[in-house]
Amino acid sequence: MQFETYRVADISTAYLEESDLDLIGNPIAPGHLAELDPGPGESEGPGSFFYTPPAEEEALMAEYTMEARAFGFSERFLAIMQELFNQKIPYVRFDRDGGEIEGLEHAT
Repeated sequence: MQFETYRVADISTAYLEESDLDLIGNPIAPGHLAELDPGPGESEGPGSFFYTPPAEEEALMAEYTMEARAFGFSERFLAIMQELFNQKIPYVRFDRDGGEIEGLEHAT
């Protein structure tokens, strides 16, 4: 069997603004794909999968940014999503136990 694979960024929610944490779990949020269920022994916490517009589709990224901003996402969230788009990473998992972003400080 041969499977097609996609790049997924794994990002800690520590990089998101407090206001973003309330939005990432909303199933009608722009780009929202799925909510993460807590694992055994874990307390509930925000965690979600998102997608970015297809690479090289600048118009779609501009539209996404406008929709996400209107939805209430922070400029920090939008900057992260823009950089994912720039690096052609189509999916991102935001999770409390997610990975680090080199060159970006945690949100205050």
